[in-house]
Amino acid sequence: MPWIATPEIALRYEISGEGQAILMLLHEMGGSLESWEPVLPLLHPHFRVLRYDQRNAGLSEKPPGPMTLAQSGNDAVALLDALGLTEPVVVLGTAVGGAVALHLAAAHPGRIRAAIVTSPATGLPEAGRAAAIERADLLEREGTRAVVDAGLAQSYPEALRGDAARFAATRA
Repeated sequence: MPWIATPEIALRYEISGEGQAILMLLHEMGGSLESWEPVLPLLHPHFRVLRYDQRNAGLSEKPPGPMTLAQSGNDAVALLDALGLTEPVVVLGTAVGGAVALHLAAAHPGRIRAAIVTSPATGLPEAGRAAAIERADLLEREGTRAVVDAGLAQSYPEALRGDAARFAATRA
């Protein structure tokens, strides 16, 4: 899969599918463009699908410092520009990708034809804030292995783990 350097960030991306309209897929935190693989066969007959590893994810660039929603939205627009995609796109995002999709629709309405969001992570309730900060600190100190099992216990419950190979790939 190719990479493209925008003025701010280098992003790994892929365009596939046969439809006329562009569908931009925005993955969850900790995900990558591969997060969307299971649904591609359903989308390819109807859309040209643009997937990419967002800033700080997958094989895209990981610059130092915190990441903002505005940066993520600007990255998406910069990718569209770099690829010469000027027509408004349909954007589909899940979790943090859903929040980015909503931001894009609000901040760049001329670039977004429609936004589809699933479980958008648009904020963190006060009751869960301390635990989330503690988990982020643990991740920074000890890396992904320290948090992966607890995260998967919430996002990929035992009841959905019937396909052992798919779960192993997700965990990896």
